[in-house]
Amino acid sequence: MQYMLGVDIGTFETKAVLVDQNGAIIEQAQKSHKMLVPEPGWAEHRPNEDWWGDFCYVTQSITSHSSVDASKIVAVACSAIGPCMLPVDRNGEALMNGVLYGVDTRAQLEIDELNSEIGEDRILEMGGNALTTQSVGPKILWLKKNRPEIYKNTHKILTSTSFLVHKLTGEFVIDHYTAANFTPLYDLHTQTWSTALTKDLIALEKLPELRWSSDIVGRITKAAAQKTGLPEGIPVTAGTIDAAAEAISVGVSESGDTMCMYGSTIFMISLTDQRVEDPRLWYAPWLFPGQHASMAGLATSGTLTHWFREHFAKDLNLDSSFGELSEEAKQSVPGSNGIVFLPYFSGERTPIHDPDAKGLIFGLRVDHTRGDVYRGLIEGIAFGTRHVVDTFVECSTQTNRLFAVGGGTKNELWIQTTSDITGLDQIVREKTVGASYGDAFLAALSVGIVGMQYSIDQNLTRINAAPTSLKQKVYFNLQKSIIELEYKPGELLKKQELCKEFGISRTPLSEAIALLMQDGLVEVVPQAGTYVARLSMDDLHEGAFIREALEIAAIKLLAGIITEPQLVKLRRNLRLQRVFIDDEDFQGFYALDAQFHAMLLDFTGFDKLSRVADSAWINVNRVRRLLMPIAGRVEETYQEHVEIYGTLERGEPTKASNALEKHLRKLMTYISPLEKSHPEYFT
Repeated sequence: MQYMLGVDIGTFETKAVLVDQNGAIIEQAQKSHKMLVPEPGWAEHRPNEDWWGDFCYVTQSITSHSSVDASKIVAVACSAIGPCMLPVDRNGEALMNGVLYGVDTRAQLEIDELNSEIGEDRILEMGGNALTTQSVGPKILWLKKNRPEIYKNTHKILTSTSFLVHKLTGEFVIDHYTAANFTPLYDLHTQTWSTALTKDLIALEKLPELRWSSDIVGRITKAAAQKTGLPEGIPVTAGTIDAAAEAISVGVSESGDTMCMYGSTIFMISLTDQRVEDPRLWYAPWLFPGQHASMAGLATSGTLTHWFREHFAKDLNLDSSFGELSEEAKQSVPGSNGIVFLPYFSGERTPIHDPDAKGLIFGLRVDHTRGDVYRGLIEGIAFGTRHVVDTFVECSTQTNRLFAVGGGTKNELWIQTTSDITGLDQIVREKTVGASYGDAFLAALSVGIVGMQYSIDQNLTRINAAPTSLKQKVYFNLQKSIIELEYKPGELLKKQELCKEFGISRTPLSEAIALLMQDGLVEVVPQAGTYVARLSMDDLHEGAFIREALEIAAIKLLAGIITEPQLVKLRRNLRLQRVFIDDEDFQGFYALDAQFHAMLLDFTGFDKLSRVADSAWINVNRVRRLLMPIAGRVEETYQEHVEIYGTLERGEPTKASNALEKHLRKLMTYISPLEKSHPEYFT
C-alpha cells in the first residue's frame, strides 16, 4: 500500500491528512494559530511560526501517531491561504510577516497609483484581473514605498505555499493558479511573468519559477526531514492556494462545477471552458493546463461567527458554542425578526471590491434576542454569497453542480440558509476534511497513482442541501401578479396600507431593504433611518423625494414586482458608478449615472408624474435629467435643492415646476460640458 501526505495552512488552523491509495484517511493532525491585525486593514501571519512551524508540528504528529511506516509515503503536497506577499532573503528566510490575501487592504493607494499609471483596461486585458486587495502587485509596491530596506534586501517575493515548498526542497517555485493573482506581473496569454505593464515594480528574477500544481518540483532535503519527521527524498509538488485544493477534494473537475468554501471567508471557484474577464471577479488558469477558473470571495464569513462568539457568547462553552448559537438562531424566523446584517466588517472583496465598506446591524429592537442577531449574521453572509452567484450568472458562468466545502458545512443552519437565499442545491461530500485531502489527491496524481476522476468516484455525497420553498417565499416573496403603483408627491406614502394590499406582514421593509442592500442598491443613513442610493450616499440630499422612492422600491421588491432581470440590469448600470468633475469650482461634485435614476423612477412609479395635473408637472424625462444635478451637493445651489424638496413635500406642483425649470437652466450650464465629455453617463 502506498500513502500520500497533504498539508494545508488556513487562516486560523493548519491541517494534515495521511491518505492511502484508495482514498481512505489513515491519520489526521491539526494545529491552531491566529491572524495578526497590527493595524486596521492589515492581516498577517508569522511565516516561521504559523506556516513552517505548524507544518512541522502536524507532520511530526502524523508520523509519530500513525501505524504507517513513513518510508511508504510516496509524495507530499501542500496548500495555504493566498495569494500572500512575503519577501525573503537568499536563504529563503522571511524578512517580515507574511501579508495575507484580500482581507489585507493596506495597498489601496498603490492600487489607485498603478491603475492611474497603467490603465485599468490594459491591466484587465493582460492579466485577466482588475487590481483589487487580492492582488499581490500593489502590495509589492507598498513594500517598495514603505519598507525600502526590506525591499532592497529581497531576493524573492514568495507566497505562503512557495515558502513551504522552499523549506522542504530548497526550490523557489509557484503554481500558475496562484501566480495569476500577482497582477500586473502575470501575462495570462503567455502564462509567463512580464514587465510589459510596469518595469519599476520588481525585477522578474525576484519572482519564483512558474509550475503547474501537480508538478513534482523537488524532494525533501535532509534539513527538512529532520524538522518534519518525514524521510529525506520524498517528492514534493508545487502546491497551490487552499481554496483550489479544497475544490479538488470534493471533485470539482469539469466546466460548470462550482465550489463554495465555507471558511474564515466564503470563497467560490467555478470552472469554465473559456476565460471569463470581468473586473468584479478574479481569473486564473486552473491547476492543470487548458482549464480556466473564475473566482470570488467575501471579506468576512466564518471570521464573523468567531467575532460574534468572542464578544457576545462568552457565557457559552467554547467547544459547543457554535452549536448552541445555531440552536438559538433556529428559534428565530427567516428574516431574523426584521434584523438586517451587512457582513462588510473588513470591507468587501467580490463583487464590489470596496475596502471602505462597513458592517452594519440594522433594525434592532428591545425584544430581539441573541438568536435573532446570530441568524441575521448568517443571513447577511448568505446574501453576500447570493451577490456573487448573481455576478456569475451575469458573466454567463454556468453552475451545473455546486459543492459546499469547509468547516462551515458542519453548520446546518448556514448551509440551508444559503440554499434558501441563493435558490441553489448544494452537494456536501462525505469526506469534508478540506484542502489537505485535496493536497493528498494532488500528491497521488503527481506520481501517477490516481487519475482525475478518482476524487469524484471515491468521495461520496453525504447530503444534498436543497432550497426550502416556504423559506424562499419568505426571503423573496415573489408574486406573479404585477400591480402598478402611483405615488403623488405631497402625500406621505401609506406604507402599511400598501403592505396590506400586497399581503406583506410584520416589519414589511426589512427583508426587502436587506435584498436591496445586498444587491448594492441601498445603504442606510443613520439619521432617521433614511435609505439612499449606495453610490451617491455622500451626494444625495436626504429628502423625502429619494427616500420615499426607495421605500416604494423596497416594498415592490418584497412583493415580487421588481423582477430578477430588472435587478440584474440595474446592477449593471450601477457599475458605471460616478465621474469626478476636475474643476476647481466644483471639487467634490459627482455626476451620477442617469440610467440608474431613470430605472429607479420606472420601478417606483414616478413615471406617473407626467400624468398628474396635466401640464402642471414637468415631463418625466426632464425629471430624470434633473435628478442628477439635484443629487450633486453643489454648495451654491444647496439651499435651492432644499426649497424644491420642500415645495414637492407640501404638494405644490405648479410652484415646484417653475422652481425646477429655473434650476434646470442654471444647473445645465454646469452639466453640459460633462455631457459632452462623458456621454455614456447620460440617457
